[in-house]
Amino acid sequence: MDRDSQPALVFDRWLGLYRTAVFGPPLAAAGLDESFQPDDRTLASLDPDGPFLANRSRETLAKTAFLDAIAAIQEDEHTVYGDVNRTGSMSHPFEVGLLDYPDLATDGAAGTLFNYRRRRPAGSSIRAIWRPGGTAECSFPGGNVGVPFSDHYDDGLQRWADGRYRPMDREPSGEVRFRFTAGADSDDGGEMEWAIISPRVRRASEARSFG
Repeated sequence: MDRDSQPALVFDRWLGLYRTAVFGPPLAAAGLDESFQPDDRTLASLDPDGPFLANRSRETLAKTAFLDAIAAIQEDEHTVYGDVNRTGSMSHPFEVGLLDYPDLATDGAAGTLFNYRRRRPAGSSIRAIWRPGGTAECSFPGGNVGVPFSDHYDDGLQRWADGRYRPMDREPSGEVRFRFTAGADSDDGGEMEWAIISPRVRRASEARSFG
């Protein structure tokens, strides 16, 4: 499910309409809304003689959903999957617009390894590649800082949306932004140091010692 794919856009729109055509009427009759619709695996394995498809043709429902999908795509003037598969579908739990991440096109779907879904929005909190005895890489949505006004609040989202990764090295890299040194009268005898590494140091004066 590639963001630049037109077939992926058609399939995504068709699948949603087909799912609604199959499950919508029976669920509505039971007083349930679309949030109760089962997943794709259940949809694909339905018994043609079961309660959801009884007296209805799977082929007819699928064909009608396909034609409706084409019409809807043309009406919305969408051209590729990335027009609809966007990170903006997932909002912050506090429902405050300031806390939401940027709306970026991305790949994937619920039934793919690149896990991201707009229906009941969710996505991988971390993607990692581990090579036994070798290196490791990871990518996670958002950033390392929970402050919305920080540059690092969401500076990892584009990498995550693009399916790119960054090294997970045990050795620090970049420049020292802050260095904390234990005082001579401490239990560590002044021999222990802790450093905060940042790839961006705005001012040289920010790299200083605390004794």
